[in-house]
Amino acid sequence: MGHHVHNWFLKQQARYRYRRALDQVRKGNLGMALETLPNALDHHPYPADIHVALGTTHWQTGHTDACLLYTSDAAD
Repeated sequence: MGHHVHNWFLKQQARYRYRRALDQVRKGNLGMALETLPNALDHHPYPADIHVALGTTHWQTGHTDACLLYTSDAAD
């Protein structure tokens, strides 16, 4: 039971970080979003969503190489 609760907690924490990063993007704090998004990647149930968010955020900052890297990771 403890392992199940721990996994659930990690997923919830990842979802919270993802939502927090998206809020930062909406506010225009792209740097903060780029710091937060990778922290959600390990335990989020849908990592492709995070890869897409990372790609689009990098695109918004003008880093097209990083944009292509993360959006292609979303397809894998």
